[in-house]
Amino acid sequence: MKSAPSNPYRITHWLFWLLPLSVWAVLYVGFSFNGLYGQDAHEYYRYSRALAGWVHGGVFPGKFFWPMMYPIYGAVIQVLTGWGAVAMQAVSVLAMVGSAYLMHGALRLMYADKARWSAVFVVFFFLGSPYLLRSGMQSMSDALTVFFLCVLWYAFLKYPREPLFRWLLLAAFGATSAIMTRYAAGVVGILPVLFLAGKVLTGKQWGQAAAAVGVSLVVALPHVILYKQGLFDFLNHNGLATWSVVNWFHRSFITHQGISTYPLPNLVYGFFSVFHPGYLLPGLVLVFFLKKEDFQKREYLVLVASVVLYGLFMAGIPQQNMRFLLLTFPAVIMVMFPAFARAIEMLRSLPLRRGLLAGVMLVQLALFARAVKPFVALSHLEQSAAQALHALSPATVYTFYVNGALENYGVKNPLINLWNGDTQDAQPGDLVLFHPTKFNAQWKGKPLLAHWDDLRNRFSLQEIKALPDGWKLYRLGAITKTEP
Repeated sequence: MKSAPSNPYRITHWLFWLLPLSVWAVLYVGFSFNGLYGQDAHEYYRYSRALAGWVHGGVFPGKFFWPMMYPIYGAVIQVLTGWGAVAMQAVSVLAMVGSAYLMHGALRLMYADKARWSAVFVVFFFLGSPYLLRSGMQSMSDALTVFFLCVLWYAFLKYPREPLFRWLLLAAFGATSAIMTRYAAGVVGILPVLFLAGKVLTGKQWGQAAAAVGVSLVVALPHVILYKQGLFDFLNHNGLATWSVVNWFHRSFITHQGISTYPLPNLVYGFFSVFHPGYLLPGLVLVFFLKKEDFQKREYLVLVASVVLYGLFMAGIPQQNMRFLLLTFPAVIMVMFPAFARAIEMLRSLPLRRGLLAGVMLVQLALFARAVKPFVALSHLEQSAAQALHALSPATVYTFYVNGALENYGVKNPLINLWNGDTQDAQPGDLVLFHPTKFNAQWKGKPLLAHWDDLRNRFSLQEIKALPDGWKLYRLGAITKTEP
């Protein structure tokens, strides 16, 4: 019997570009999705735009709530190209492309005997992963963090094989950049960093160690400069303050973000990146193709331990957010690759292999469309709301959740957040932009609904415009009830 060709599906590196860029083009041109949605994405864009303005002679924007690396890269693209919001989206798309190359290289390093399947696995199950593909289209820090973790993982595999200066520096750059993009990346990166540190120190490579520390300090310099009075304030984040082993076994939480209930306990959620269809569609099947011999490699054990450590860490936080699990996905891909290679080689028929992979990709694209749809809808809502307000007089607007979007889209009206703003000074003629029912369950008993109730009880609400997803733009009419 003839052996299978070295690259049976002729998947070449241009596919690492084609898939993300094609999806980006469809969303940006076909659906007017610029990657901006929700408060966090707009805050990243606001700060990045302020940094770009500072480079052009504006005022330095000062501190930032989150790590600065993502808005810095966005500002660089804005300065070089003159692009606006699309610059932030471009960072995510390019990060996804870079991650694909790094994953391909990492798989070939770690599994030389199965290397002919590495490009197939990367295209179909890494780039094709619905949640990873979604992250590459959004103006959020997730895709860039994944890229930097891929840099770390590649250097982690490369240095023991070629203990050269550049690979250790690359590991230091990747690890520190990942943390300076998302602090939680430190939980994923701690074990490979300790593994490499052990090799460097046992080999008495003091010069390499000093240079790696120097690289890390340079990468962290913006954070050090801005936060010298509170360098480790991020450790006071609410997620860490409320972390508990007890949360592993719960699925309903009451936090500062309201009331949240999920289908499964947090301990299951923490490992969704291994088997959830939004991450790795055949994950549950591939688990049965893992072998004892896989776990005999120290590198493999570090990967597995990193996934377990981060999964347990996320399970202890009283919430569930699927995008937070993206940080372990590169490690999951490297752990599951030998199982995929064994499974695909069991299928002797080339047409069957191709048909199965094509079917998997179609299912994943459908899941991606479902996963990205709410974010596209939210982006359309924000743009529609801004357009509606541009056409009205500059009255005060009472709103929630879309404040940052309205500011980024150039709305000049005074904006009062219904979460923490005061409605006592509201007057007839003021505007209210709100969803009358969307927040009832999550924010029950919170100031948000109390302020909304105050406005609708004291004034007659005149609906001006119905916006997407059930949102309404109202004008405050006559006072119907005075304060006691």
